Amino acid sequence: MHFKHIALALAAGLTFSLQAQAVSLTGVQATGGSTVADFPADQAISLDLDLRALSPVILNFTLSAADVAAGGLSFNALVRDMSGIGLPEFSVQLQGQGVSFTGQPGSFATDGFASVTLTGANSTQAWASFSPAVTTELYVGNPLQQAGQADWQIALNGRQAGDTFSVTLQAAPVPEPSTYALLASGVVVAGLVARRRKPVTAA
Repeated sequence: MHFKHIALALAAGLTFSLQAQAVSLTGVQATGGSTVADFPADQAISLDLDLRALSPVILNFTLSAADVAAGGLSFNALVRDMSGIGLPEFSVQLQGQGVSFTGQPGSFATDGFASVTLTGANSTQAWASFSPAVTTELYVGNPLQQAGQADWQIALNGRQAGDTFSVTLQAAPVPEPSTYALLASGVVVAGLVARRRKPVTAA
């Protein structure tokens, strides 16, 4: 019996030690009933997301010492469309100083009922478009360990244990700064044209 208690204590200590090595999900901001299941692992973020609304889902994470020592994390997510609307596009955005996607891109895939028509990425965002819109499941990275798919890799430049960052998942890509600039210039031009066409009334 004494040895059994020692074995149980060692197992509990090992479990605690392993859990302490994993990046931890510390908060979820979601509306419309969307839910997230987190599967902690060493230097990895692995999620299941049931998306019941097209509004963004923001996930907050805290880094462990092992994450920082390894210099990065892998990221994957299985996303189910529960909205009944369909997902024509999907994006993953990173927020946090020193947190960025590496130059080795991951993959987007579907369960076969839709095709991936376009993918792209920069240092803080990865996105994909689908045709037709996804109404079942899509895969960010390689959550099902399928051949030909790859997890996204996240670098942790200058980060320390206990530091936080966030990941935003949403059904439409966030416009890049250049897009905002183009939209703003279009608004200015439209305003100038409207002003020039304004009729002059006689005094």
